[in-house]
Amino acid sequence: MDPPSRLGSEGDAKAYFDSVISDYSYNSICLLLIYISNNNNIFCTKKSSSNGVSVSSSPSQSMVSHAGPAVNSAELIKLQLKQDTFIREQLELYAAYLGHNLREGHTLHEKLQESADALQKEIDLWRSEMGEYFADGIG
Repeated sequence: MDPPSRLGSEGDAKAYFDSVISDYSYNSICLLLIYISNNNNIFCTKKSSSNGVSVSSSPSQSMVSHAGPAVNSAELIKLQLKQDTFIREQLELYAAYLGHNLREGHTLHEKLQESADALQKEIDLWRSEMGEYFADGIG
């Protein structure tokens, strides 16, 4: 969301940011309420008078009206964990569908780490057999 033109004063900036915050909170509340309800028959409409959100089971029948959400932190954490799990499952499904391994980078890193560890063991063994003075002379 870019302003239509350069903001000329502090009042213009405050008004612009108020409108951005209002739009963002409207979208966030609607998505959150629809996600919590797990119901595709929920409609969100923006109320112009109080700048709130109206949620209903049909476009004409209002069920809940919010000017600002009251959030329980424990419920929010549970919702975030549920959403993270959902997103992870979606990523795994898309990756399986496209034939990609999401852990490919991790497995490559693990193989490289094992290879580096094996090489370090060889160098340590060589240094212990030949001595530090000989190893420092070569290096």
